[in-house]
Amino acid sequence: VEDLLFTLPSGYQDRRNLKTISTLQPDGVSTCVGEIRGLDLTKSGNNDVFEVRVGDSTGEVVLRWHKFDAAAMSRRFQKGTRVIFSGKLERNKEALHMLHPDVAVLEADDDAQGSKAIVPTYALSEGITGAGMRRILAEAAETHLDDVVGALPRRTRDRLGVGQIRDALVYLHHP
Repeated sequence: VEDLLFTLPSGYQDRRNLKTISTLQPDGVSTCVGEIRGLDLTKSGNNDVFEVRVGDSTGEVVLRWHKFDAAAMSRRFQKGTRVIFSGKLERNKEALHMLHPDVAVLEADDDAQGSKAIVPTYALSEGITGAGMRRILAEAAETHLDDVVGALPRRTRDRLGVGQIRDALVYLHHP
């Protein structure tokens, strides 16, 4: 469990400044809220591609995954569901799209305010989403964070003016 708690973020997404789809710029990482308008399973060469078409009042973007569990994706993403999504926007001849974006499904009563935060991102293994990894780490922290022992004795920490490793881990995973 300690190894899991020391799985440090590879970066952070700033979800405090949500954009409308029409203001998205290719090659930039952006975060938006939209409603799922359609789902599709397509081909790209020999690979299956799962696509989720998301829109807001200003436009649409296609979210794409090349490695996925079709049944799990179909359960997770339903037409009419509101989602907050973040990723690097690209444009091809067909449409604006994001490849393997980080997506969180919003509950019916969510206004996305609770999603406006700085969110850690992690290197992921196949089959684990960014939201899933954050959930796993939150559960591990809730039950085992107090068991983590830092390498510096209290007197040394006090002399150097540094805090406990527990506090640093909390801040890294929940900035």
